Amino acid sequence: MSKQPKTKKDTKQIVKRKDPIDYLCSLEQYIEENVKLFMTEISFSNEYHNMIDNEYIDKKINYILVEGETDYKFFKNTKFKKFNNRNYYIFIKTIINFAKDKECQFEPNCKHLIEKMVKFKLLCKLFKNNELFGIVDRDFGDEYPNLSVTTQHILSNDTHDLETMLISTDKEIYKKLPFALNLENYLNALYMSYQIGCVKYAIWEIKTFVQYNKKHNFKHYFKNGELNIYEYISYLTNGNIEQVDLVYPKIIQLLRKDNKLDSRNKFIEYDIFKNNIPNDIWFIINGHDFTDALNFLLHTFYSRDDLSKMLINSYDINMFKNTRLFEKMEKYNLVKR
Repeated sequence: MSKQPKTKKDTKQIVKRKDPIDYLCSLEQYIEENVKLFMTEISFSNEYHNMIDNEYIDKKINYILVEGETDYKFFKNTKFKKFNNRNYYIFIKTIINFAKDKECQFEPNCKHLIEKMVKFKLLCKLFKNNELFGIVDRDFGDEYPNLSVTTQHILSNDTHDLETMLISTDKEIYKKLPFALNLENYLNALYMSYQIGCVKYAIWEIKTFVQYNKKHNFKHYFKNGELNIYEYISYLTNGNIEQVDLVYPKIIQLLRKDNKLDSRNKFIEYDIFKNNIPNDIWFIINGHDFTDALNFLLHTFYSRDDLSKMLINSYDINMFKNTRLFEKMEKYNLVKR
């Protein structure tokens, strides 16, 4: 008779919980100190025991930390199962929320936290002969793995994020979404989000203090599909004229240097854009900006999570085999063709 997994009640007898940590303690330190408790808790999930007791008995398991909820839903989607090769995916915010429940008042950067946990092999001592990997968004940085990263176990999307990977590799995806989306609206959403992405990239490049991950109000800074850069910066800075006057000239200078603007400091016109899509579009565009633009153009009110889920469900999973991320995962035997 096979040994039955212990219950949650048994967990309390095995693991001695630590007292709530000092509020000044970093999340990373807390996770490192309490990692055994965390791993014990997830090890009692039904999914984990299905892996251990059935399909993956006596086999190595790959633990994979993923940065975003969209990434987690993608890799956990039933369509992806045929590629899955003994992987146990952990949404990084599961760990963050676990620590917050224990009164850890610290808001980390999810991407940096994954990099640190994989680099220093936090959790690995509990995995025996199993391995820990991280999958993160590329954002505006270099693609992982690369020579600047000390561990090769951190992998990134080919494109800015998962959403852009989906729409860039499945050219017909816009036709399969569960709402009316024609090619013109699809291209308009790309055009709007590309303009926003260019400004965000400039903000990131000049390392300014402006926070650009703010909820959109397209009516405030778009007219006939064209972005008013000054109004957009004003919106991001909550109308702080001093900040706008300091940042705006630097952004314009960089965008002109990169040939993103014409002599009037305007982006290329839509008709030119749709007939000659820029080569860097999938590096520049943020997936959430694209889905927000779709909502604005279609006058719909879907949440970002709902739209991301629709993209995943509409995606031709076989297209994933054409990505560099698939190749990188295949190199480490994380996927199978």
